[in-house]
Amino acid sequence: MKTFANVVLINFLFCIFGVHSPLFSSELKNLIFPEIDSKNKLIASNNNVKTVITKGFGSTVDEASQNALKNALTTVVGTFIDAETRLEERTTIVDGIISETNNLKENINNYSQGSIKYFEILNTEERNGVFVVEAKVEVLKKEFSRFIKKFAFAESSFPGAEISTVIETNLNNKKSKAELISNKIIKPLTEGTVYDMKIGDWQFINDWRNFCAENFYYQNLLNGCGNFINNSIILAKVDISINKNFLKNVENIFEKTKSNTFDLNNSGGFYAMSGSLGKNNDLQIAINKPTNTKIYLFKDIKNELSIYKKFPETKSHPLFFTNSLKLKRSKVGVLSYGSPSIILLNSNKKEIFKYSCNVYECPYSENIKFLPISNGVVPQYSLFGCNDIGNGCVSTVIPNAKYLIMLNFSTELLKAIKDIKVEYKIQTY
Repeated sequence: MKTFANVVLINFLFCIFGVHSPLFSSELKNLIFPEIDSKNKLIASNNNVKTVITKGFGSTVDEASQNALKNALTTVVGTFIDAETRLEERTTIVDGIISETNNLKENINNYSQGSIKYFEILNTEERNGVFVVEAKVEVLKKEFSRFIKKFAFAESSFPGAEISTVIETNLNNKKSKAELISNKIIKPLTEGTVYDMKIGDWQFINDWRNFCAENFYYQNLLNGCGNFINNSIILAKVDISINKNFLKNVENIFEKTKSNTFDLNNSGGFYAMSGSLGKNNDLQIAINKPTNTKIYLFKDIKNELSIYKKFPETKSHPLFFTNSLKLKRSKVGVLSYGSPSIILLNSNKKEIFKYSCNVYECPYSENIKFLPISNGVVPQYSLFGCNDIGNGCVSTVIPNAKYLIMLNFSTELLKAIKDIKVEYKIQTY
């Protein structure tokens, strides 16, 4: 089972714990000096030691050296940061890892908990008041990993402006573009690690049958009034949304890497802002907002996302399908998606009841129901999936969706409930 989970823990009130993975990049100095190759070079790798030749930029030699150190560290462990660590602020890490600028040599105990083994300035030049430093840096990966882990699991903001370096230097590289979209967007949206959850006020309905008989909304929602073990119901609305900073960063990446964009007009048709709707190997992802839906097209990169095209189809991903009925029938990607579970805890934090759904549906229960109550995508318990647009299904990101929790337990069990935990994680079957 995957170890990550987005959790909301409530004591008949609500708390929100939203997490997301930040993005990192070096300074965009190549716009100032386009003739300077600022690409970091990993020239040697010996077990735990990574040797990097890197460039740094700044208004002084010290500032340029600090920038070179930062670039070396993010080059070596950038993947580790994005995949395993949720960070409070990017500036917190930068302040922590940059404290010296010249020859650090073997002083591994006082610098970033020993993450820099060696630092040497190979060349220094000044152009138009900006210093360019080329440096050789030896990084101890394990030590740096331990150093940054102390920042894990705090809320983070995304440095959207700085991602432009990563994007622009790889804009014409299909594989790099696909990896960027896969790792930074598709994976966290699919697994649900960038979801914020909010539970509204609890409502107690003492006579459910009469209440439902007079309320067509619940009759339509439940295809009747539902089968419950008794006549008292406790319910609350749940709002699940994509973290705002993450969504903003998604739009920034899409704008920088897109081949074409399309707006969905009020009549359900497309207005092509540039180009056509694309070919079979073109990736289309829409972002659905209340005011408009914009479809981003990325030319000739879908084959680079083969990691999501697996067999059986339950391990695949909806982005390779254009028929929503096929997705529902085959439960495409059900083994890859994060999905909700509702857990009831007593005063000792011990589990007394657990109700787990897959991303397509929740099992029948006379005690608990978890139902979508807003328009969404397929699968219905995700914020990223198939949306029927035009003549087919387009992979779509929706900013939020609303659900309803309904509890129906005996008085004795209700008295024992201290907390209710709602979490998103990949289920095991």
